[in-house]
Amino acid sequence: MIIVTAIIAVIVGLFFVLGPSLGKPTTEFIVVISIVLGILFLYLSFWSQVSLIYYISNNEMSMVNSWKESKKSFKDYLWTVGLVSLVVCGGASLFLIPSISLIFLLNGPYIFVIGIAGGILASVAMIIVSTYIIFTPFIFVVEKVGGMNALLRSYAYVKGRFASIFLRILAMSIIGVGIEIVISSILNNKIGDLLIFIVVTPLFLSYFYCLYLSAKSSAKDNSYDERKRKLFRWLAIFAVIGVIALCFMTAYMFYNFMKIFI
Repeated sequence: MIIVTAIIAVIVGLFFVLGPSLGKPTTEFIVVISIVLGILFLYLSFWSQVSLIYYISNNEMSMVNSWKESKKSFKDYLWTVGLVSLVVCGGASLFLIPSISLIFLLNGPYIFVIGIAGGILASVAMIIVSTYIIFTPFIFVVEKVGGMNALLRSYAYVKGRFASIFLRILAMSIIGVGIEIVISSILNNKIGDLLIFIVVTPLFLSYFYCLYLSAKSSAKDNSYDERKRKLFRWLAIFAVIGVIALCFMTAYMFYNFMKIFI
């Protein structure tokens, strides 16, 4: 499954690289095909992700059975991961949208400073929010808890250990970048990208699963129900802002996409 997903990603990349050099009619066709393949890539990548989590978290489950199990719960998993994406997007948009608005409203040398400050604050917010809810996919698979409850439980596991968990994620990200650089230097082509995807994805998921088990076993406070309503409200606000930001981004991309056909 991972190999098929990686091959589709390479094909999509080739379409976007070769498209502009083949003339307008061909480019329009390639853009449409690339969008279709991109959607298929997202579907397979999410399916591969949840299948791997099932396989990693259960030593007695074969890879074939993990695919079957993930297929049964794929819709619920997609909803849960979608909430994660919306919450992270909303957290970043809290700073990004105001800074973009100020850039359009103001003139002068302050625009550059506002843009840089907004980008930095949005990145910091994205890192903080994503770190708190990073264990959501594992909670969904292992503990059979989905939706907003999975995000709340992930927050409970990270609370009080944010710095240590973030540093471990950062260290693993650096290792991942190092692996990518080594493979790219040896195979400087699409085959290298394919190999990077195949190697890094299982490695990262295995590491994060071990980190999840550690955080769960040493969580200082698992009784998150008392703060559940307040935290749920904040996550819901982030999700709504994420939906609004996603609508604006989709409209902007659709506008630029339609310009190809005009």
